[in-house]
This record gives sequence, structure tokens and C-alpha cells, in this order.
Amino acid sequence: MEVEVAGFDTSGPASGTVYNPQLHELYYFWDFDEEYTFSAPDNLADGHTSSGVGYGPVVTHTYRTSGTYNVSCLVVEPASGKSTTANLQITIGNSDTAFPGIRTIFVSPSSNFADAPAGARLAADINQAFDMFAGNDRIPTRVMLNRGETYPFGGRNFGMNDGTSLPSTHVVAGPGSATNPIIDMAGSFDWNDKSTSGSGTDKDFVWQNIDFKGPWDSVTETGSNVTGFNHFDRSPRIHLFDGCSFDGLDIAIYAASNDPNIAHRFIALNDCSVTNWRSYGLLYAVGVGLSLVGTKVACHPQASAGGPQDGKHNNQGPLRFHRGERLIISNCDFFNRIGWSHVGSYQSIQPCLRQNVAGDPGFFSTIQATSLEAGAGILEYTVEEGLTSGPINALVEKCYLLGNHQTWAGVRSQMGGVTIRNNVIVFPGAARDATILNPAGFIEMMYLAGGIPETYSAPIKFYNNTLVNLMQDSDYFNYPSALTEAIVASQFSDVFVGNNVIHQPNLSVPVNSDGPLETSPVLWEARDLGYRTRSVKLISATATPTNTVASYAPLVGSRALGGAVSGDVAHDDFYGNTRPPHPSRGAHEISKS
Repeated sequence: MEVEVAGFDTSGPASGTVYNPQLHELYYFWDFDEEYTFSAPDNLADGHTSSGVGYGPVVTHTYRTSGTYNVSCLVVEPASGKSTTANLQITIGNSDTAFPGIRTIFVSPSSNFADAPAGARLAADINQAFDMFAGNDRIPTRVMLNRGETYPFGGRNFGMNDGTSLPSTHVVAGPGSATNPIIDMAGSFDWNDKSTSGSGTDKDFVWQNIDFKGPWDSVTETGSNVTGFNHFDRSPRIHLFDGCSFDGLDIAIYAASNDPNIAHRFIALNDCSVTNWRSYGLLYAVGVGLSLVGTKVACHPQASAGGPQDGKHNNQGPLRFHRGERLIISNCDFFNRIGWSHVGSYQSIQPCLRQNVAGDPGFFSTIQATSLEAGAGILEYTVEEGLTSGPINALVEKCYLLGNHQTWAGVRSQMGGVTIRNNVIVFPGAARDATILNPAGFIEMMYLAGGIPETYSAPIKFYNNTLVNLMQDSDYFNYPSALTEAIVASQFSDVFVGNNVIHQPNLSVPVNSDGPLETSPVLWEARDLGYRTRSVKLISATATPTNTVASYAPLVGSRALGGAVSGDVAHDDFYGNTRPPHPSRGAHEISKS
């Protein structure tokens, strides 16, 4: 869902430019009129676990119950005081009505068909079910897998390579309270059809409450290489995964193509879990976009860094997004402890989220109410190799970014057009190895020569964030010093950094004038157990202390309270609450405790 705005003082992009002020200066508050609690994320702040609300100009929501819903979006322009509300009525149909009788295929390897809907076709094998709706049988079809059973799968190309169009298809768990069906994957689900007629390009494919299990074990570094879903060329128009899990795969979902007609593709994961991958959690290379909502993409906390067994696995992060128009992330939980490059004797841990983009016109990224833990750069916007850099439109709001023993900066970008506000960024008290660079700043804007002029002139805004460094002098390899608020290359010409809370209490020369801040309760336990490979036993001194994650909201007596008196000030706070007439610096208003 996307809202188009008019009647505000803030204009859209100027002629011939990419940066769109309406994406950054207006605030968007969505109410989807349906609420459930996400179950996949483990580490999210209170208030970030509900599906019922959303933030930002572009959002996605997966409805799980049939009925009529009144969706609303409140748009606020703080500079002028103007606001308006848009409304949309949506009707969600009943799945049993949409897939009556023979339009449902019920599958049970044990031939337990007791829960099959009336009139459904029956199958004992998942491939048999797929054969039933392939080819000329193009009516919308639901495949229902009996719960509590495992389904061997050796791989399949859904494109068929003959130009026939698959039906819009749902693959769902059957009724009851037994465990989700498990698809035991020895091969991949593939879309690899280069035919001009375009198999499936006008169709949708939905998976709901299915567990995809691969053979890889990232702790012991054993097992074979199986990708979950390969999206090459003519894959479905919309591919939705809801309530699914991906465990032990090389890449859960890989989307790539050189076909210029692939621009239809949109992939969405809602309330899903991705873990224990061999190379990437998710790799998205081209298409309309990717949406992750209420989803956990977290590597195994004991995974070996850098695949030292052969140097070719356990080497990439949770998500890499190469080319696409939209990246929508909300209420998600990311963690990484693996990487491929060497910085001295250690493997350098890859970012939780790397966006390799080149300022593609129309590209927009929004990351809202999400937690990200660990990485040399926790969140990065970098230019894809061989492409010319350009400006982007990127929002990072209401997120909790927790570093680890290798983190250089919370957010790193080579392009202008980035707004970072209402986030908590924490560097834990973890020891640095001699060969790992000491951290220098909470964010870093890096100059890369050769970009178009707007790359460096598009605004960069970093405000109302809470910035915490818990390192002691002894945690640094050498030259311990307070972290810089923001490191910005001189080539960037339109920069605002302000109204942030900065707290570095453990240095020999502490920076603590914004205190006192709330350090308990612990919101969740940090995952990073410290550096480990097969050849290096766990180095516990590099572990993130489990009690690191707190709100760091200002307590009574903090000079941050009511201290945002000039420059850009966020309209709302970390939890989406409207700030009072005398707003505070940092991501929070006064502590709730």
C-alpha cells in the first residue's frame, strides 16, 4: 500500500532529481484494522511486535482473516502543522470459498485424509499435487499439506519452459494444532522460464505455515548445498510467504535475472524465520521489490565465521539487496556473526543488511521498528561494483542497532538521500582484536568518486537518535577515544546532524553529560557469543555482554529532556508516539519506568 500526497508545503522531487522530500519530511501512520502479534522475531522492543500499525510512505500488511477492513493513513507535516487522513476499504475473501471442492488438493504421505475439505482431490506426494495443477489446469488452486508430516522434495522447475501459465496457487498447512508441515528439501523450487509468453508472470504464489528444511548445519559446517527458491526470469508476479520458516539452506530465497521484463516481481515475507544458512539468508538482485515484515533473519548464534573448512560457506549476511525499486522492512529481527573477507587474522563479519544500489531512479528503502545486531557495518548502503553511484531515498526509523566486537559504524552509506532518526545505536563493551579497526563514529558517510552530482548534494539527516558506546579504554586495541557522532566526507554538501543523545560512560574520559539514562530492565539478551571458527576456539572476551540491550531513555535530571530546541526535530519517538510541545533529544522521551 502506498499513499500519494498533495496539499502540503513539502514538494516532491525537483525536475531531473531523485531525492523526494515528501518521503523524508512527511510522517505516515498506518492503521490496518487487523492486529496479530508477530511470533517469528525474538528480539524486538515492546510496541514493535504488533502487525496492526505501520510507519512510512510505503507499507505492506498480510491479512489472515476474511472480512472487511478499513485501512487508514494519517499524514503529518510538522513544519506547517498540516495533516490529513486517507482511508481505504479492503475486503478479504474466505479461502474455503475461493478454493472449493476440486480446487483444493489435500496431501498426506501417510494417506491421513481426515482433515481434507469436502470434495478435495487427494494426493500422497507433494510432487503429485504439483503435477495436478501444472500444464493446462490453470484454475486457481490450493494445495493443503496435512500437519505433523514431512514431505520429501527433490526439486522442481515451475516455469515448465513451454510458455504455459501456472494458476495462482496457495500452498498451506491443513487444519488442526499439529506442527507445521515440513518440506525436506534435497532440491530447489525454481522459476527459470525464458519464454516470451512468460510463465506465471500474471500469477501469485502463496505459502502459509510451511517449514522448509535443508541439509546444511552452519555449526558443524556439514551438509550439502540446496537453495530454497530460485527466482530466475519469469517468476510469479507476487510471491508471499506467511508464517513460514527456512532452516539449513544455502540461500532461502534467491532472486536474480538479466531479463528486462522481470520488473513485475515482488516478494514478501510476513512473520517468517530464516536461519542456519550456508551463504546468504536472502539474496535479492532485481525486480519491483522485497518486503520483510515481522520476520527474523538471524544466523545460528554458534555458526563458525567465514567457513574455514573450505572458505566457501558461512560467508555472507542475512540480506543483500542489489537492484530493485522498493525495499520495505518493518518489525524485523536481524543478526549476523559470519563473513568472508579478512581484516588481519579475523574474518570480517558482514553487515546485517547490505543494500548494493546505484541510485536507481525510483528506488526507495524504508526500515522501521526493526532490531539489527552485529556486523562490521550493521546497516550499509553501498554502490554495486561497476555501476555509477547516484542518490537514494532511504529511511531508517525506530530501529535498535546493536554492534559487536567488530562494528565500525552503525550505519554506513556512500550516497546522499538518507534520513536516520529515532534509532538507538549501541556499541557494546566487547574487546577488540589487534587486527580489527577501532570504531570511529556512530554513522559514516563515505565518499566514492565518480558519482553523479546529486549523489553528494542530496540531503543527509541524522537526528533524534540515542547513541551509546559502552567500551572501556581496555576494549580498544590502541588509541581509545570517544566515538564521533557522525563521520561525513567533505564532498557531501547538505548535512544535518543534531538533537542526538550521546552517552559514553565507561571511558577514562567519559562522555556522560546527557545522563542519567535508563539501563534496566534488559530488553532482550544479546546473541553474539564472541568470535569463533573451526580453527579458533570461542574468544569469550569478544562476546557482547548479555545485559547490553536497554532502552537508554532519559531519566529525570537528564539534560536531553526538552532539549531539542533547534534544527530538525522528529515528530514522533522510538515507539511512534507524538512528541510533546517541548521535545527531547534522542530517540525517546522520558523513561516510562
